[in-house]
Amino acid sequence: MRGDIDETLFYTSSTLLLAAGVSLAVVKDSLLVLALGFSLPLFLLVVHLEVIPVFVLPFAAIFEGFRRSSRRLDGPIEEPPEAERFTAVVPVRNDESVLERCVESIREHRLAEVLIVYESDCVDSTATVARELSRLDGVEAVENPPEHAGSKAGALNFALKRVDTEIVAVFDADHEALPGDVEGALRRLAQEPDLAYLSGRTVKRDSGLLGKIGYGESLLFHQIPSYVMDRIIGIHMLTTTNCFFRRGEVEACGGFDTSVLTEDMELSVRLFLSGKRTRFDPSIVSVEDSARNARDWWGQKKRWIRGSIEVSRKNAHRPLLDKPGLRGLALSLFLLTIPFVYPITVVLSGYLLLTLFTGGTFALFPLLFPGVLVAYMARSDSGAGLSGGPSPAHLLSPFFLMLASFVGMRAICEEVAGTEAQWYRVSR
Repeated sequence: MRGDIDETLFYTSSTLLLAAGVSLAVVKDSLLVLALGFSLPLFLLVVHLEVIPVFVLPFAAIFEGFRRSSRRLDGPIEEPPEAERFTAVVPVRNDESVLERCVESIREHRLAEVLIVYESDCVDSTATVARELSRLDGVEAVENPPEHAGSKAGALNFALKRVDTEIVAVFDADHEALPGDVEGALRRLAQEPDLAYLSGRTVKRDSGLLGKIGYGESLLFHQIPSYVMDRIIGIHMLTTTNCFFRRGEVEACGGFDTSVLTEDMELSVRLFLSGKRTRFDPSIVSVEDSARNARDWWGQKKRWIRGSIEVSRKNAHRPLLDKPGLRGLALSLFLLTIPFVYPITVVLSGYLLLTLFTGGTFALFPLLFPGVLVAYMARSDSGAGLSGGPSPAHLLSPFFLMLASFVGMRAICEEVAGTEAQWYRVSR
């Protein structure tokens, strides 16, 4: 019954919001035409040049700053003399095809120990692969206990009780740690003893159409917002992959919350409220597999959005009330806006679609411009072996952000209808 309710809500609300965006574009364009005396060339000039000062120039400046910060150092990076050994935790479930590659990439680093936490209900041979890998030096494999079964947060909490190193890293099984980047993270942690949590940049493998689109979507949807938040207010939404943290600091905050889908986002709030320092460093990079099909893309995106809405509902008020000030206000506003971003983007989608219809191909400029910047970033990443270089497919990335707004609407409708949140299992 609830599934029918959230489906009806989804289709009805999305249609109404799209219609609102179209109506907004009609009203604005009509007023412009009247104001400009029905001059079509002048109308098109005003409609499309308006995006340059308010959108193009600021976004281009932010993107270039991110690109420069993402530059990886040439040549080998050695661990600083004061660097400690660290444990890389790899929580796995149905990851038989990628687990060995992930573990071998971590073992390239001299100071690494690896702890694999596998689920008992794997439908493939992940558990067998994990146990075979545990025969290697510095690798241990353990089963996630029943009380934490199916929970990544629970697997991480269980792992924290087993490790004896202060520095802990986390990598999802479909990630590959790159030479030099782990050393860069260890160096920064050694040089900044007050740094509790360090998140790196995750680059989607850009093979195939979905991979190239995913590369751009990850830039626009996750990495650029994290970069802006980190640089402006010194806060960002943490990740629980390609991350490095001090075990004692996370345990002092209560570990990872097993009651939410996005344990990393929830921990971001608690670390801030505890006065812990966190940073996002885009020069510390890991490579991640992209979604293999549209169903995986939709399922993963909906799970993440549903989790972020859950964290927003529970915690949006806390930073401002518990940590009054500009940073607390900024974090509260960010959390508060999460449920509203997707409806607004659906309205904007309707607005842009009508603008495209009335303005012709020139109206594609505000939509294609972010895609051009993604291609520019891909060209920069190709020099470091992180990308195959620019591709026409990168131009589609902004359109997938519009599509993601409908995923967000579905997640909101499920939240309103009280549909139980579920983990999504991707195909490998």
